[in-house]
Amino acid sequence: MLWLAGSGPVSGIDFSAVQQQLGIPTSIASVVDANTATLPQYILIQDVHRHPEVQGHIAALLLHGHAQWGLRNVFIEGAFAPVDSVRFTNLNMDSRASLADQLRQGELSGAEVAAAMAPEHDLQLLGLEDMDVYKANLAAWARMEVQRDAAMQELQTIRFVQNTLDLNSEAFTQGELDRLELLLRLQLKPAEYAAYLTSRRKIASSPLLSDAIETAETFYRLADERSRIFLERAESSETEGPKVLVVGGFHTTAMAAALRAKGLSYVVLSPRVTESGYDAIYAQRLRESVSALKISPDGL
Repeated sequence: MLWLAGSGPVSGIDFSAVQQQLGIPTSIASVVDANTATLPQYILIQDVHRHPEVQGHIAALLLHGHAQWGLRNVFIEGAFAPVDSVRFTNLNMDSRASLADQLRQGELSGAEVAAAMAPEHDLQLLGLEDMDVYKANLAAWARMEVQRDAAMQELQTIRFVQNTLDLNSEAFTQGELDRLELLLRLQLKPAEYAAYLTSRRKIASSPLLSDAIETAETFYRLADERSRIFLERAESSETEGPKVLVVGGFHTTAMAAALRAKGLSYVVLSPRVTESGYDAIYAQRLRESVSALKISPDGL
């Protein structure tokens, strides 16, 4: 067994046997973490939300699982119940170009495309979310969008003052300031957030920046809570074959650690990424979700 968790490829660890067992070409996805050499109880697919290339690879992974692992149920982030499969049967399957265009526009996810393309439309998508926790997490994201620019200006002022004046030992280190910037951008990886929590200090002189930091910490606390809920709901569901979950990379790290602690077998798959520049599409979809769910950024 292999016992190592991470949010990306782990240097020095050879997962080729697991990759071969799953029958997945590295041109589609790579095994980046595992604690089994056979078909596991859980397969966690790291989602880069609304990234067209990644969504295409996720669709290919799920269709492969449907054919080779007997996969019939897929657990997905961002949904609250069994997803209505009727709309997938109405997709224009005669036009692969149409599906590809919807992927590029962020209108369809890889899981939705797989559900549309599966024979007999027998691939069921199951939501993992708790409505209240999801809405609170999304509200924290929306509030951070409002607070970020002013908070970043405050942070840059602190950087400037510290770099130009001779301050005492109470000054923030560059590493602390760098982590604060990533925190405000909601771009910390799990290990980086853990490091931030162990060394964080109050910024008493800047209430505006302190409020934004509190919002970001709320966002991450709720993200961790969602990870716990995801695993709890998947564990309590009866499915055939491995339990496959399509969730963001931040969640897969926490969930892999929890599965490892329980002695359960798992594999983490990271879809191949060669393109960048799609963050704006995902942000726009989040804004649409905020509007559709009538979430107020002030509702925290």
